[in-house]
Amino acid sequence: MTLAFPNSEKNFLCDAEVDRVDLGPGNALVELVSGADVVLCSITLPAKPAFEAAGTNGNAGEARAIGDDGVNPVSSGNPITGTGAVAAGAGSDVTSFRVKDSAGILRWTGAVTLTGGGGDMTAASVTIKSGDAVSITSWVHKQP
Repeated sequence: MTLAFPNSEKNFLCDAEVDRVDLGPGNALVELVSGADVVLCSITLPAKPAFEAAGTNGNAGEARAIGDDGVNPVSSGNPITGTGAVAAGAGSDVTSFRVKDSAGILRWTGAVTLTGGGGDMTAASVTIKSGDAVSITSWVHKQP
């Protein structure tokens, strides 16, 4: 038999995980990382809480990150934005992300792709250059 949770438990578990990024006095941080484990962009998340309540989007066990307006879920019209780090140089591809709370404690990692690529997070571009504007256009944390 496959392990399965009722929707209420999926939401509880998802909320418990995403709420951990809100621990500490400041806002959480997301690092966009290359395949060679180089941080190409670090973004302080714009809101606390950093994610909406699980299930708000109609899907049990899912919570969307809050966009730059500090209120609504991230979208192409309300992205989370940052600037490419010097380490990105003339251009490097981001493949993953790391989420840390304000104390710098790693909470989880995931894949970054272009829209439709199947990643946990999607970005307007996966190639980041030093000084370039970076936009996260979709980010959903999913609890199995």
